Order: sequence, then structure tokens, then C-alpha cells
Amino acid sequence: MFINRLQELDKKYTKSSEPLIVWGYFKPYHGEITREDLNKISVQRPIIVWQRSCHALQYFKLTEENFKTAPQYCNWKKGHVWEAGLFKVAYPVLKHLLSPTQFAKGLKMMSTMFHKGGLTTVCEQGTPQIDIDLELKLNAAEINQEKTPYRFLMVPNAMYFYPRLKSGAKILAYCDSLIKTNNQKMEYVKAIKFYVDGAIFSQLMIMSEPYEDHHHGAWMMQPEEQEDVFHTFWNANWDIHIHINGDGGLDTLLSIIDRAKKKNPNSQSKIFLEHYGYAREDQHKKVAQYGLLVSNNPYYYYELSSPYSTQGLGKERASKISSVGSLERLGVPISFHSDYFMAPAEPLVLVWSAVNRVNYAGEVLAPEEKMSLWAAMKAITIEAARSLRKENEIGSIKVGKKADFTILKENPFKINPMKIKDIEIVETVFEGKPFPIK
Repeated sequence: MFINRLQELDKKYTKSSEPLIVWGYFKPYHGEITREDLNKISVQRPIIVWQRSCHALQYFKLTEENFKTAPQYCNWKKGHVWEAGLFKVAYPVLKHLLSPTQFAKGLKMMSTMFHKGGLTTVCEQGTPQIDIDLELKLNAAEINQEKTPYRFLMVPNAMYFYPRLKSGAKILAYCDSLIKTNNQKMEYVKAIKFYVDGAIFSQLMIMSEPYEDHHHGAWMMQPEEQEDVFHTFWNANWDIHIHINGDGGLDTLLSIIDRAKKKNPNSQSKIFLEHYGYAREDQHKKVAQYGLLVSNNPYYYYELSSPYSTQGLGKERASKISSVGSLERLGVPISFHSDYFMAPAEPLVLVWSAVNRVNYAGEVLAPEEKMSLWAAMKAITIEAARSLRKENEIGSIKVGKKADFTILKENPFKINPMKIKDIEIVETVFEGKPFPIK
């Protein structure tokens, strides 16, 4: 049991005042956990249970007054904080996580993980999260080392900047200054990322039809904030990346896009829908009609379709999580992302998930949503590069492009598709320099 493991960890640490921070809790697997449950383990030690999604936390050791500052995003009795409450109520805990020693250690582990996954370009979709100066300093110390075998791209985070700068116009001016600070291995993308609705792992996406247990989703940014950011960057011809998970949130977003297109049909902005957890067929068609691009995490289907069939969504909707087959048939450009830690930082696992569509319970739900292997391999190479406007530099083998390669022991097109996730990665080549996988 999850609680038993927490008790073991509590006993392991001798200092009763030292925070215990645990990641990986997922309600469908582990059941309900409240502040009272954590109090039974320790009333001296701050215990933080971080849900599988980075957008939902459960807390101990925050006062009731803290929770009153954002009542729509927290529950004092249960000790729960979710979505925007993470940044409003629980900010001191985020600062604790960003302590230089801990953060630097985590970055080294992250680099090892990325290399083993065969990655040569990584993008943080939403920079910063907590502290822009400290994050840049600590990231640079790890990434700018010669031994680090990948480049790090960043898309500025409107959800971080909006409470501080108060308008889309001020965010645009600040982001314009950021892209002038680029170096060879760390670069801001000329784009903005904003957030519509809540995380799919915490079932806080905004749905057009009620959840089966009648709980409600949550906005990450309020619709008027979303519209301000969208119109500002649309009119400035910047690309726009949008975190969107539920079909109800997507209805709101498509209305924002429709109004912007009518006011300014000549914008050169590209629009990327990030995650695209659950959407309806009519929405797929509108996405295709509008020329939008989708960055999907097909691992959502693997992890969530089985538990969500009986909890929250019901089988019909749960079976349609990550409907990449429908998008492929409509000609929508699709790239993949891991949203690490939401999925392994292993592109071949994403390909495996999309082409086989087998969930963790061994079920193949909605087989029509399988993706072709060719399209799935493009989704982790050239289409992934296109999502960052880097298709002329990386993403395929061509004279004049950067010499980035991932060397595989087997050809994904010549083996059983069910074995794709198990292909051994021999080494990566980053800008012409080999980096063997140890």
C-alpha cells in the first residue's frame, strides 16, 4: 500500500523536521489520501505527496489561511492543492524543491535519463516554472557542459508571467528580450505557451459532458487571460503552444482561435495543441480545417484508458484518449512528447504506444485510433522538429543539417511492432560527436 511505503520512508529519515517529498501517487491506483492520513504518519514532519501529474499536489503543514487565498484550487480539510493552487498556495514548497543542491542533482539524473532514451534535443514547454533566474542558472550549469549530449530549447510560460506582468502585451515585450539571450545549447523558441484546462492525470481537464462522479475540471488560466495572450501573440506572428486536455476546454479554445482568425486572418503564427488528451470527432475536423498542429502524448492511452473506463470518463470516452488515428486520417501534423514524468523520456515507447494501442491492462480499445508506424516515427523526428520550427536544422538526415543521430540495434520497420519499445539504443551522436550508451 502507498501509505505503508510512506510510513517506511518516514522511519528511514531520522530528522523529524526534514520534509518528506514523495512523487508518483495516482488516485485510481492508490485510493484517496487526505491530510488526516498524513497526520497519522507524522505530525512533526512535513509530508508532501505529489500526484503523478505535476499539476496536483496533496499537502501537509500549510495553514488554513494559506488555503483561503485560492479556495477554488484547494481543500483545507483534505489537504489538497491542485492546478493553479500549486503556484498560489504552495509556492514555498516549490522554492524548497528549487534549492540549488537538490536541483543540480536532479538535472544530472535527468541528463542520464535523456541520453538513455536517445534524445539529442529536449524542449521545456513552459519556462520557467518557479524562478526564472535561478532555473536558467542551474540549467545552464548542467546543459552547457561539453559532456552533456543534447541541446535544450525553451518555450516561455505565460502562466508564470501573467500574474507578474498582468497583460499579453507586457509578456510579449519580455519574451522578445528573452530570445536575444540564446546560446548554442540553450535557446528560447520564438513562441509562447499558455494553459487552458487541468491535467489529465488528475482528471481536472474541462469536459463538455459531466464526469461520471460529477466532479468538475479546472482552468489553469482563466479564459479571458487565455484570449489576451492568444490575440497578442497571434497578432505579433509568434507561434503559440497551448496546453489542452479536455473537449470542454477545447471548445473554449477553438472559439478563441475562431475570433482571432476573423479579426486577423493573415497572421503567420502556427498553433500547436499540446497533449490533446480527449477530443471529439467534430473537434478533430475543426483542428484539420484550421490548420492546427498537435503534439500528443500517446502514453496517456496506455496508462489511463483502463482506470478511466470505470472512474470518471466511462469506457466510451476513455477509449478515445489520444485519438491519433483520427488525426492522421485527417492529415493533421502530429508530433509526440513525453511530458516527462508523465511518460518515460523514451521516444520509442511513445511510438510503441501509438502503433499498438495496448493499454496497461492488455486491452486494445478503439483500434481505429492506432497510428501508422511511418507517421509515428515522423512524430518523434521531423514533426517533433517542426513543432519547434527547427525542421531545417534537425529531425532528418540531410546535407546541411546538424549531425544528430540515434543509433538503434534493430530497425523498427522490420520487427514485430510490439517489440519496438524494447529496441536497444546503442549510442547517440550529437553535432557529430558520438556518445555511447553505457
